[in-house]
Formats: sequence, C-alpha cells, structure tokens
Amino acid sequence: MKKKLSSFIVFLICLLSSPTAFSQGEWKWAHYWSGSDNPSDPNQYYNKILNTAFDSEGNIYTYGVMGGRPIYDGNEFLFTDISDVMNTNVQGVLLAKFDTLGNMLWNRVIKCSPYGGSAGWMEVHDGRIYISGSYSFWGDNPWGSWLFYLDSLVRKADLDSIPAVEQHPPFKRGDWTFFCQFDLDGNLIEDHFVEALSRELHIHGTEFIRMTTPLCYAITPIHIDHYGNTYIAGLFTYEGVEEDPYTIVIDGDSNRTYDIYLPGSCQLHYSVAYNPWYDTYDTLPYYSTLRNIIICKFSPDWELVWAKMMVDHTEGLATDEQDTVNPRWGGGIEGLSYDEEDNMYVSGYVKPSVYWDAHQYPIHFYWDSTHYATINDMSGVDRTHFVIKYDTAGNVLWSNQIYTRGTDCYPGYANDQWWRNLYYNNALYLTGHGQYHHDGHAGIFFDSTFTQQLVGPEPDVDGATIGFFVRYDAETGSFLNYGVVPAFEENSDAKPGTCPAVLNNRVFALSYYKRYLTDEALMQWRSDGHFIGYEPFLAETPNLGSLIVHDDGSVICDMQSKESVTFSNSVWASCYPTSNSSAVFAMYKDPAFATPYTGIPAHSSLGTGLRLWPNPANSLLYVTNDGLRIDYVTVLDIEGRMILRREVRDTSVSLDVSRLPAGTYLIEAAGKGQVSTGKFVKK
Repeated sequence: MKKKLSSFIVFLICLLSSPTAFSQGEWKWAHYWSGSDNPSDPNQYYNKILNTAFDSEGNIYTYGVMGGRPIYDGNEFLFTDISDVMNTNVQGVLLAKFDTLGNMLWNRVIKCSPYGGSAGWMEVHDGRIYISGSYSFWGDNPWGSWLFYLDSLVRKADLDSIPAVEQHPPFKRGDWTFFCQFDLDGNLIEDHFVEALSRELHIHGTEFIRMTTPLCYAITPIHIDHYGNTYIAGLFTYEGVEEDPYTIVIDGDSNRTYDIYLPGSCQLHYSVAYNPWYDTYDTLPYYSTLRNIIICKFSPDWELVWAKMMVDHTEGLATDEQDTVNPRWGGGIEGLSYDEEDNMYVSGYVKPSVYWDAHQYPIHFYWDSTHYATINDMSGVDRTHFVIKYDTAGNVLWSNQIYTRGTDCYPGYANDQWWRNLYYNNALYLTGHGQYHHDGHAGIFFDSTFTQQLVGPEPDVDGATIGFFVRYDAETGSFLNYGVVPAFEENSDAKPGTCPAVLNNRVFALSYYKRYLTDEALMQWRSDGHFIGYEPFLAETPNLGSLIVHDDGSVICDMQSKESVTFSNSVWASCYPTSNSSAVFAMYKDPAFATPYTGIPAHSSLGTGLRLWPNPANSLLYVTNDGLRIDYVTVLDIEGRMILRREVRDTSVSLDVSRLPAGTYLIEAAGKGQVSTGKFVKK
C-alpha cells in the first residue's frame, strides 16, 4: 500500500511540475471490460482490444475479445440471457460502439464452446463496419457443443434438424474464417465464411478425407478497397504432396471452390492416434508441415480474384525434404494499411526455426524475383521485421526491413521488435523497440542497406530498451527519419504500443518510459522525430495497445491492465477483479492537436550551455553545448518548419548555412534525450 501511495505522489508531482507534460489537453474519460482469463495459463489474457476506430461524427468502435462472466465498468455485462454463453470461460469476439462520452450504444458477440472465437481485424469507413475472425464449430463433443453468433445460438440439435444439403454457415460444421459487414447501428448487412481444405488426407471412419481449417491463423488484417474488394493477409500452413491442391471454399458452397497448387511435397509419416468419432486407435498417416504467409483478394461478390504466397522462395535456410519454401522458418503478419490508390503496406516478421549453426548466411527471404529481406548472422535476435508495398494486383512495389547486428561480446544488445504500420500523407509510420551497443557494432538498422542506425537517447549506457517510431517514404520505401522516447532517468527502458497515430505533423504513441517498464505515458513527436512531450498515467499493463486520433484533437488509447489505471483530471478505470485482465480504453483531448505543431519542443532544456558563433553568420555556424555530446542538430525557420538536420555524435559541429536566405532561424541541439534551443541570424 505504501509503495502504491508513494508512486501516486511521485506521479502527481511529475504531472504538476514536469515541463514536458502536455499543457492544454486533458483526459476526458476511461472505460474497461473484464472477464475470466485462461485458468491453465495465467499469462494468456482473454480480455483485449485489437483495434479501435472513429466514424465521421466522433463515435468510437472497439473490436477485441473477452472471457467468461464479463463485466463492464464494474457491472455485469449482460450481452445475452443465455447462461451457457455468459459464463463459459472461453474467448468471445466483441464488437461495440460508444458515443463521444464513452457510453456503450450497442454490442455484437461471437462465441463458441469449447474453443472460443478469435478476433481478427476491423475497418470503419463509408458508413460501414467490417470485421474478420475465426471459429471452430462441429456441433458435437469434443469439437464444440454450441455457437453464439450475433445474438443467435446454434446447437447440435439445430444442425441435425437441417438437411445436410441445405446447411450453410454458421449453421454448418467446420473451421471458418468469417467476414461481416454492419451498418453504423450494428445491423448485419452481409457475412461470408471461408474455409480451407488441406492437401493432407486423413482417415475418417473407413474413408480418407481432407481436413478443413480456417484460411488464416492469428491476426488476419483486412482491407476493403474503393470498389468493395476484400484483401486479407495471414499465416497459414499446409501438408500433403505437391500434386494435390490446397482448396479454398466460400460460404460452404461446393460450387464456389478454388484450387491453389502450392510448391513442395511434405514427408509422409505414420502414427497411432485416438479416433474420437469411433472410439478406436488407428494407425494414421500424417505429413510434416509447410508454412507461409498468404494474401488473398476477393471480389465484392466473394469470388477469389487471386491468392499468392508472400514468401516466394528462400536462400540459406536449413532444409530437410524441402528445397526453397520449407518448414524451418516462422513468421506472421502484424499490420496492414493502405493509401488513396488502395496500395497496401504489410508489416510483419520472418525468422529461421532452428537455432543451431544449420544455415548458410546470409539468409534471404524473397518476396518476388527481385525484392527480399536479409538476415546476415545470428549475432542478434534471429528474425527480421519487414514492410512491403503491394499494388491491387498483388505485385511488390518495394520492400524494406528493420534489422539488428550484434557483436561476439554483445549479442543480446541487438534485439528488436515492431508491429503495425500506419499510412498518412505519403509516409509510412511504425513503432517499435530494441537495444543497441554504443560502440556502433551492435545496433538497430532501419533499411535494407544497413546504413541508417538507431542512435539511442543514452549513448553511453548499454542495455536499456529504446522505444522509437520510424517513418518511410510511401512512394519509394526509403527511410526518412525516426524519433525516440527520451531517457527520463538513467538506464531508462522504453517500449511503445502496437501502432502510432498521426495528425498533421504530430506523431503519437503509447509507451513505457522508466526502467523495468514501470511507468506509461502518451508520447508526442513532430513527424521529423523531435520529441514534443508526454502525458503520464499509472497502470500495471501487460500490454500497451494502439491509439487513434480524430481531427478535433481527440485521442483514443487502449491497453490491457491487471489493476486500476489512473489518469489525471480525476479520470480512472477501476478495473476489478485484479486476478483477470481488463481491456481499457480512454480519451485524451487537446484542441491544439487539430493544428500543425510549429513551436519548439517543450523539453527540459540544457539552455544556457548552447553557444552559436559567429552570430550573425554568413557561411559557417559553429555550435557547442557546454562540452556535452550532441547527437544531432536541426535548423528551423521562424515558424518551426525544418530546414536542415544533421547527425553529429560529438561535442561540437560546424554547419554550412551559406545557402540559407537571409533572416532569423531557430536551432535545436539534441543530446541525452534533451534539446537545447537558440536563434541565429543569417546575413
């Protein structure tokens, strides 16, 4: 209790006295839902928000999952009067709409027993809500006894009463990836169900059949283009031999099937397994598993337009019976955004699946015949995070990557992570975190040529986690700049949430910012990477989520928490019980966010140590900062627009200002997470 009280006092002191905190905005409200988590795994959280969205009127939509016996803001969340559905502790898919004050207007739930449902993705645009997800429903134990689908309960008896030829999903057994379209009042407009038939043959009774699976596992990002076409991307696996097709089936209709022939045959094995259908033990064939990432395009009528594997082939990976695409790598899709022409930007990661010296470095993951990502060695973490731009035909326009390089002495100082991406105003933004070593031999690199290395906020301190956002040119894929979470204390750790938000030239992200990830805040940068300020809050959050920003300056933040979350302005989410996870979302609003940021960042300043000479300057301007190291300097015009930026990593620098027009300019010298500012005159 004393620890929490002292932390709260420190929080209030920081809030009232910190010169870097936001000054005009305030937290408006916070809400949460909670439910039981996985009882066999205390670290598997059932209550989570996957993404949020605004509509044109400022209403908020959340999409995620929840456990059994759910509560909302401390009260029982009675989304149905069916006891089995309410209390069964499996994950349910939740879509909900809230007004601008955070009051729930309606909700829709998908839940099944015993496996639960998996939420995928949500988009809101043009007066429509689109969601995706997956579930398994067989209407018989042990594969499932009921399905609660958007206020309708389906049981085994319901299936048995419908002739097999008339069964259509959701009134049909199978493993489904679902896609639903709603109006803004929550009315279902249409839904579609996709299943996949594996290449592998299984014994079912006395016959061989191909087993069904959802099309994609894990998160399935979706995009609906201007013509109503649907694009999906996700991880999938396949077995069997090369001459047999992998088949996609739409809405359980045998007349709407699409065969895809995938490269590589899998090795055949045999094992004895229990057959629950007949209560027997059978000798069954099975195959080793291949994996890839698939991208599909469906027409507005849900005809498959094209499907392609993201990894075309590999080089350097250890193989067994496979040649180029093989089971010894893993990966996944973590983000998808799109521009005005419906070009798609896909982010995720790939990695080898063995950790001994079995590879031939460098390893290349080819997206097509010319574009690829590279892993040079295993001195860092054994993965690379990529971003790829596709056109609407599925062609790769460009690719880039984040990559780490380590040293023999410091292999652990080169791990990295990033998540979703966001397209805004012809640039692509991502958030992430990682570690580096100040000798320059181990670090985080932001492009395929390994020329853009992250410079940490504490260059002389190794081992702290650095949080960052990075910006790429959406037209060419070239690296533009990054911004870091500043070092608030010695050996600070920083780990941003899953996706940034951008409005005008302001970039926002949630982030931890203290050692051992003990404090959280809403961070703000200029798009060129200069840190503007932060707004702290107190929580014990297993995961920081994403955020969205509205044109009026409203920001919706989401996160998971195991206890109450305390914001400022007497705003908090009193999450209870603390033994379960809670999905928390809150609104912060600052009218200043609606206009471009043109001022000097509100840092605590090194101030008086900054020296500029000669001033006025004609050709060269010399800059020092009281003998302290300068990481970079930036020259801005009097309205705050960036004119020149130069990396320094020294205690002094000379700038060539001969080409600047005559006038008064601002200058910023950044080092150790702080910025000193001054003015000079160009003759």
